[in-house]
Amino acid sequence: MTTAQKIALIEILRWLKEQGATVVALFSAPTPVITVDRPVKSLIDRAIALNERVNGLNKVTHAARISGVCIKWGATE
Repeated sequence: MTTAQKIALIEILRWLKEQGATVVALFSAPTPVITVDRPVKSLIDRAIALNERVNGLNKVTHAARISGVCIKWGATE
């Protein structure tokens, strides 16, 4: 991860905190993925729905991308 990518990640984490979202998980390589507890209003329109199968259970999560960082939320069965 380059210095510019680290700075972008830190700024996005700060922005998410200002929006009231709580970071649940953070994976930083190779593409940073931040999992939050609830959607941020400005990301809902830009989000896509992802269907996942985990241990035989189907889950729907939503994800949006900002400055090369993927933000996901809302695992439902």
